[in-house]
Amino acid sequence: MPLADGTLKALRADAAGQTFEPVDIEAGMRPLLRALAALLVETLATQVDGGRVNNRHVCPCGKHYRFVRKQKRWFGFLFGQVQPARAMYRCRDCCRTRIPLEQVWGLQRGPYAVGRRYLAPHAQQALAKLCAALPYREACRHFCELTGLEVSVMQAWRLVQHLGEQLQEEVKREGRLLEQARVANAAVRRWFIGADGAMVAFWKGGKQQRRRTKRGERARKNGIVWREVKVGVIAQLNARGGVIRGSQVYLVALLPAARFRIRLSRMARQCGVRPGEVVALVTDGAKWLRALWSRHFPDAVAIRDFYHAVEHLGAMAVALYGEGHQFVSRWQRQMASRLKRGELPALLAEWEQPRRKPKEWHTWQREIHYFRSQQEAMAYDKFREAKLPIGSGVVESGCKNTVGTRFKRPGARWSAQGFHNLAPLRARYCSGEPLMP
Repeated sequence: MPLADGTLKALRADAAGQTFEPVDIEAGMRPLLRALAALLVETLATQVDGGRVNNRHVCPCGKHYRFVRKQKRWFGFLFGQVQPARAMYRCRDCCRTRIPLEQVWGLQRGPYAVGRRYLAPHAQQALAKLCAALPYREACRHFCELTGLEVSVMQAWRLVQHLGEQLQEEVKREGRLLEQARVANAAVRRWFIGADGAMVAFWKGGKQQRRRTKRGERARKNGIVWREVKVGVIAQLNARGGVIRGSQVYLVALLPAARFRIRLSRMARQCGVRPGEVVALVTDGAKWLRALWSRHFPDAVAIRDFYHAVEHLGAMAVALYGEGHQFVSRWQRQMASRLKRGELPALLAEWEQPRRKPKEWHTWQREIHYFRSQQEAMAYDKFREAKLPIGSGVVESGCKNTVGTRFKRPGARWSAQGFHNLAPLRARYCSGEPLMP
């Protein structure tokens, strides 16, 4: 055995005080283990699925299956590739085929991504996870390194498209509930719900458009359009007002605001949000997010993100002193500290009659109107006493994790269909949910 011979040679050299080359045991054992696993599976198939010529099974058409022959088929498992010979039965009337061994081993579930060569369900799950986490080319390369199975980029893409279509059909049927472990606790829970948008580059017209090049003109000029992808987050809060790690469930969709709100509220019910439970709805105050509170979560505690409010204070400081003034940062910090302490009514009274005339009066008045219309959602002192979050960092990080890391890589451009099919897989991957329906 080469591995044993190399190890023995290196040990003898070490005993003699000589230099030696290290033996890569992993590289030596990997092909041996794969060959052994393939041999065991093929031997097992031969033993348990031997002749069985006289067995007859009832066909759905009412007739009987009859044994045809033993046929080999290529299967790709996580431990390598095998080609077992399986007994095949066929109905003479409707020509329906039945292979009992595949049904017993569960090899007929899900799409098979390599044409006439079948990927086992766990191998499909692994490939789909890699495609949800990495670009298709990198995912195929890592999958080949881990399993030894050669899968092309197109085959991986087809697997993702098939799984994405199944997940979308599942959503249309109102879907299955999420893991029961997340909703099994009967005690009253506290929830965090947030949503935001992220811009993603799409091919104009839904697909890549190649154009003739002129002098120095790019081949795909004006072939890209940026569209807003909406991201929703649902998580559980602990007693201190922080998000429980691992409880985040994400929703990623390229939908109009009204349809996205409906889907997010439906997902909240599936996660276990019940009437009477404390729900903190933290948003940046956009109009479509205000409708999320008024139409779908009227009993929730509407909270405006504190850090977005601080950005508006920065705009007020610039409007008051002018761009680049030395007092801009200090004034913003002072107002932010008072706003967090719940002094918004007093601040509004001061801002109505400022001590000095603002440099940009219209901007000053616009920002005052913003804070006046958000008073109930900016009672940060009461929210902190109730141990509720005042920032939307969970949503911002969710946008970066679900959308930015996968869909906004350098040079990434998407078609609408490709995004629609990959987005639910990416959301489930980041939520820790299984990708196979």
